[in-house]
Amino acid sequence: MILNQHANRNFLTFTTFDAAMDEFFSKVESQRIEQQKKAQEDSAFQKLEKIRKDQVTFYYSCQLVVHTWSNNVLRTNGKSLLRDLSNSMQHRLFSIKSLFYSTFLLVSK
Repeated sequence: MILNQHANRNFLTFTTFDAAMDEFFSKVESQRIEQQKKAQEDSAFQKLEKIRKDQVTFYYSCQLVVHTWSNNVLRTNGKSLLRDLSNSMQHRLFSIKSLFYSTFLLVSK
């Protein structure tokens, strides 16, 4: 039996009340599971975004340190010490940059 106010809507018919309740609660449960998945994905994305921001901050602070040290070392000890320090820090910065880009690519997929 359908009320006139609902006559224009789509409806399903079930053979028993139990079948209707099973259908209703299975849909409610699937919606709840989808919401949980979405919440987990959002949480994981937020964690990755925080890691990315931390890496970017660390990268730029390392660049600042290398620049500052290179200026100080150049004034005091000469070019050979500067070259060794610069090569070491550039290698570390490259490693950080590679990790950042691989993380970014992982998130964007």
